[in-house]
Amino acid sequence: LATLLPERSGELTALGKRMRGAVPPTTNALSGNRFFHRVDLMCHQRVDWIAAVRMSSTRVVGTESGNNENSLGHHLGDGVLEVMLTGEEYRGIPPLWNWRQLPGTTVAQTTSPLPEHPWGKNAKGKTDFVGGVSDGARGLAVMDFNRDGVTVKKSWFFLDDQIIALGAGLSSSAEATTLTTINQCFRRGDVFVSMNNAPANKAPDGLTKLVGPAWVWHDHVGYLIPAGAVATLMLEQRRSSWNAVNGNESKDPVVGDLFSLALDHGTKPENQAFEYRIVPAISREKLADFGSKAVVTNQTTMQSIAIPSEQFATVTFWSAGQFIAREVSVAVDQPCVVLLNGNKISVSNPEAKAIVVNVLVNRDGEESRARVSLPGGAVGGSTFTLPLLPSIALVADRVESEENRIDASAVSSFEAPGLRLTSAVPASLRFIHTVRSPGWWENLLSFGNAQPTFDWQITNIGAESVSLTINDKPQTLAPEGTLSIEKH
Repeated sequence: LATLLPERSGELTALGKRMRGAVPPTTNALSGNRFFHRVDLMCHQRVDWIAAVRMSSTRVVGTESGNNENSLGHHLGDGVLEVMLTGEEYRGIPPLWNWRQLPGTTVAQTTSPLPEHPWGKNAKGKTDFVGGVSDGARGLAVMDFNRDGVTVKKSWFFLDDQIIALGAGLSSSAEATTLTTINQCFRRGDVFVSMNNAPANKAPDGLTKLVGPAWVWHDHVGYLIPAGAVATLMLEQRRSSWNAVNGNESKDPVVGDLFSLALDHGTKPENQAFEYRIVPAISREKLADFGSKAVVTNQTTMQSIAIPSEQFATVTFWSAGQFIAREVSVAVDQPCVVLLNGNKISVSNPEAKAIVVNVLVNRDGEESRARVSLPGGAVGGSTFTLPLLPSIALVADRVESEENRIDASAVSSFEAPGLRLTSAVPASLRFIHTVRSPGWWENLLSFGNAQPTFDWQITNIGAESVSLTINDKPQTLAPEGTLSIEKH
């Protein structure tokens, strides 16, 4: 591959060395976040750990059975969240799993047989608002969950050193305890528990009830339970066979020790909210002193995490609204998911439909606006990342033709890494935007009708001028001037 793609030979050579074990696993290790919008999957990787959450919507089949295989996989598309440091955490675990307690899922613990889904029949999700937003480094996955009488709005925030999971509006009509399983994996070594900031003790085998604030440490992963939350910890040996999950496999016994941690919501919860945090690749000593700068909002209208000191925020807007955390605020006029990271903003529509979102960001009193046209179709639900330039609004305030006003959403689009405004209307157009450098000015960009398409991209902002590229030709706009596009 390095020969076929010489421009990426360095990356591919480094990958080959890691795969062959020629260098330590952490050398040139991959680190980043990506949301796969066509399959409702978010993957998050750091140098020493990886996590992924698998969801399903009205667009995506969550599971399937057939040929006597995967007969228990009813909940595999219901927000299964796996966290791995070695890759051995779940290897060979399916025969031993409690399939109503898959990691990350919120499920009523009924005793009726789990339904099968032959070749994906009736296995799609029941809601549209399922998706994610990612800036390539951090991400947010969201799921409007509705299955088997359980409904809840869930958001998973994938940060540099932790995963924060939020649930709001949890209700269940089932006559059974509802659990949100934090993890269910193979047990590796001792498990330590601390409640109410007391010194940690080694957890005994069997069932332990926890009341937050509490933390649990197992296999170099920490789990944080907030104050007031009730959790259950189960450490037990289980016995089953591969035949239990695949009717074509052996009935020989499979035995293993399992670690299972879950939030207990009681029977028939109504409009409950919950939170937990997973901190991978951490020692027990550091977990005891672990502190987070994240500010949390957990409501049925909005779920968010903010680190104001880093001008970082990521928000699930279940409805139009405004998020405020100290020096940072974000407002939108459409349900969507937003990730603000310094001078960049990433936006996505979990419903995977074409919409226009007006975004207003305020950072330390400095406002930036964006009118973001999100696509539908094959790229619906994908992330659009734009620069938040402190000196210029992100889009024209209005678009006018000589004869009538034209909606900006009909003629504008955005692409990273620069801001791009494209007009495909064969008319004389005037784009009015705002420059703040260091004060506020209104400037006009007048587009003539000799050329049906003009491509305008900001390339630099200085104290005295704005540099633009128009149809691949460099231009400079003074802070108080009009730039007319001539025939070319």
